[in-house]
Amino acid sequence: MRVFVLMFVIACGGKQQPPPKTDDPNAGVVKDTRTELEKRRDAACENVGKLTAKCAAEDAKRDFEAGKTKQADYEADTKPAIVAKLAAKVEGECKAHKDYSSRQIRVMEKCPQYETECGPLMECLHNVQPQK
Repeated sequence: MRVFVLMFVIACGGKQQPPPKTDDPNAGVVKDTRTELEKRRDAACENVGKLTAKCAAEDAKRDFEAGKTKQADYEADTKPAIVAKLAAKVEGECKAHKDYSSRQIRVMEKCPQYETECGPLMECLHNVQPQK
């Protein structure tokens, strides 16, 4: 038992030292270094990710109701954990694009405001593609 306690104390570094005192009220606060455009992109990507996953679940329901898929497949594809994972994947891929223009970000911000149904929303989001 003494060996375990001694090993625990050694592993944890013994007595913890308090953080250094400072008069700066912002000491220890992590500053967000993203630009305003990056902040807008990240917020839009989060929203688009959630909406895309919601629409995918609606598509799966339509396919099930039309007899295109089995109930087991429908239930597996629309589990909350699966839908959340899809939302996170779409959000991550969206945020990985570092070269979105202000116009493209604006499209991602505005489409969900104007289009509440999945079909028109996805069509609107096609406008995120770079203009030629």
